[in-house]
Parts: sequence; C-alpha cells; structure tokens
Amino acid sequence: MRQDNDLINHTFVFLGPSLEQGEAEKILKAHYLGPVSQGDIAGLLWQKPRLVVIIDGYFNRVPAVWHKELLLALSQGVKIFGAASMGALRAAELHPFGMVGVGQIYDWYKSGELTRDDEVAVLHAPKEESFRPLSWPLVNVRATLAAALEQNIITKESAAALLNIAQNDYYPERTVASLLAAGKTAGVEITPEFRQFCAAGGVDRKRLDAIECLKKAASWQKNPARPSSPDFVLSDTIYLERLIGEDISLEPGSGSGVTPRLLLEYGRLSRGFMARELSAQLDMLAESAARLLNLTVSPAELEAEAQLFWRERAINSPIGINNWLKQNNCHINHLEQILRRRLLLRQLLFSGDLPLSYYYMDMLRARGTLRLEIARVRELEEKWQSVKHLLAPENLSEDDWALILQRARAAIGDEEGRFSLEQIATLLGFNDVLQLVRQLLKEECSQLLKKDDEP
Repeated sequence: MRQDNDLINHTFVFLGPSLEQGEAEKILKAHYLGPVSQGDIAGLLWQKPRLVVIIDGYFNRVPAVWHKELLLALSQGVKIFGAASMGALRAAELHPFGMVGVGQIYDWYKSGELTRDDEVAVLHAPKEESFRPLSWPLVNVRATLAAALEQNIITKESAAALLNIAQNDYYPERTVASLLAAGKTAGVEITPEFRQFCAAGGVDRKRLDAIECLKKAASWQKNPARPSSPDFVLSDTIYLERLIGEDISLEPGSGSGVTPRLLLEYGRLSRGFMARELSAQLDMLAESAARLLNLTVSPAELEAEAQLFWRERAINSPIGINNWLKQNNCHINHLEQILRRRLLLRQLLFSGDLPLSYYYMDMLRARGTLRLEIARVRELEEKWQSVKHLLAPENLSEDDWALILQRARAAIGDEEGRFSLEQIATLLGFNDVLQLVRQLLKEECSQLLKKDDEP
C-alpha cells in the first residue's frame, strides 16, 4: 500500500535515550525530535500534526509535558501514541481520552502496578551524543530480574534484595556496576551467570516497548482512521490560554525551554524594545477590535496581502518563501494569522474619523516634540521651496539617484541593500515611488546641491 506523504510530513516522534534514532527511522517515517517537555505539543499544533508518538520526555531540568496540551491535541483529532517512558506515563493517565498506550511499561502504569515516575527516569548524554543512557532505569532492572528468575540464574531472595537496593538508589546514580557492587556489599548472592546477563545489557524493556510502539504507529500510518470527534469537552481555562499565549515551546523537542514569555522578558531591556512592543500591541488591538466589530478578511485579500508581504522582503520564489518560513520558525498557518492581523489593522486605521496625519500630530504632541518637529519641517520646507526648480526628478544624475536610494534604505534600516525604491515606498506608506522621491528630495536637497557645487 502506498503511504500518504502528507501524513508522513505531519508525523512527529519525541525520542531520546530509549532507542537510537537510526533504528527508529527504519520502523516509522517521521520528523524525529528530542524528548518532549512542557509546551512542545502545543508548540507543534501550528504545523497541523496528524500523528504524534511520545517515547521519551524531560521532567527534571525543564517542566514535563502538560496533560492539558495533550488533551488539546487530542481534541483537534491528533492521533497520539505513547510508550516506554514519559509516553507510557501520559498514556496511562490519558487513555480514557483517546491517547493510545503501548507496551509492558504502559500496562504496568495503567494497572497501578507501577506508580512512581522515577521507574522510567534515566540520566542520559546530550543530543550531540545521541542521548546515550548513562544510568539504569528501574523498569529495566525489574525486567532483567524477572528474566533472570525465569532462566534460574538468580534466586527469588537475591532478586528481591537487588530490587530493593535499586529502588532506594537515586536514579542518575543507578548503574549495572553500582547495583552489583551494592548487592555484593549487602551480602546478596550473585551468580556469575547473572553478572554476565547484566553485562550484556539484561532486558532493555524501554527499548522493546519503544520498538513495539513505533511499529503500531507505522501500521496506523499506512491505514489511518479518519479523525473522530473527541469523547470529551476541553474546558477553555485561563491556564490553557496562558500555555498557548506564553508557554508554548518555540523549539519542540530541544529541551531549551524558550517560550514567548521568555522572549518578552529578555526583550524588554534590548534596544528598540518600545517600538517592537507597540507593534505587538497594535496586533492585539486588531484582534480585539475585529471580534467586537465583526471585521473579516476574504481569501482574495489574504492572497494579495501575502504577495505584498513577500515583495516587502524581496522574496519571489517558492524556495525563498520556504527558507524564510524555516528561518523564522513560522508555519504557513501562522503566517496567515499574521497577514490577517495586518489587514484587520489597516481596516481599523482607515475607519478612523480623521486621517492618519491628525493622529500623528497628536502623537508628537503627547511626546512633547511637536514644536521641535514643526520647526524642523518649517526649515526644510522653506529650503525646498527656494531650490525645488533645480531638483526636478528628470534632471537627476546617477549619483543623485544613488544618494536617494541610500537615504531611502537608511529610513527602513536596510543595511544590506535588499529593497528597491518601489518596495520602500510601500513599506513607508507613500502612494507611489514618485511621492517617496519628492519627499527624499525635500529632505536631501542641501546635500544634493552641495555635491553639485563641488569641483
């Protein structure tokens, strides 16, 4: 059966120390991310995931994945599988709501046989070292002891004693060597066969469950069921709004903990923050006013706004668009919301009782700079009136045009010289290029005439 490439492109796996990614990729085609943490699932929803598999997750260094964000994804029809580690924990808690649990560890948690989170906790290396396990998780100790009992290479008394020692070890310090050494110190009978069994890895229950889960997800991926309506109603609480607005992960699976809230906190003391804050506040205003006034935008308006957006950024190819979206952590659905707010804000601005110039004047008045600006404009306008006959656009030299373009780019901070005069005119709100050029001539007339007088 031919696989659905769109479904593969919308499949995500959170994987860490339980299984090597290379082995996982042979089982399930997907986007592989690191262990899941708080905000990661909510942060994925912009990408419209259809299938999510959770194997590993953080819980110590950064907050653990939140139940509410998993419920949010389930309520939107996302198929979620969980196993082996954090996935087994969350699946045991959320299976009544549609999350699918797989494997022995999931069964242990679901039945109540296991209740402690540290049963699956493991110290591991960073991503650069493929999340290599550095400690021995307690569920693997249990599975290894059970298998050893079946093989008659350990007694029940020794197995119980070693399990008791392992349960009392702090999880980052629990290793095969430390457990065997502690057992020897405690006088536990340990056979050579059991030592060899442990040295060979024992039973890696987490790995086995991860493989089983990926196989079941792959089977579903080949023959997906249509999304069904959830059997629960997700309450839209202030905590959920805070998660979506402030605490979604901007780098799902990285464990970095970077969220919109942190961006704002670190941005407050950066240069130019007040202007950026005002721009964000205008977006908030556009959203709120649109709801109150029932403002809408049409698909045709969105398409035209998208074309303008890419012209402003001198991007004119699908490859350029995709590169921009990747570089700016922006999904096409997120971009559509940005464009929608731009259109709504423009509708609001044009619906004012007075033109923009009136409100601009009042802004200067409120800032206490109106009189200074009046004096500056008066001086420039008087100078222009006396020399404008010398600076008709059709009489400008190539050097004059170069100076005008340089000044225009400086006005928008285009240090790389990416924007044309046409694009700059649009960005600054001029009706056309000619209006922009005339304004630049007004402000640069002294410099242009001085250059012409030089020998």
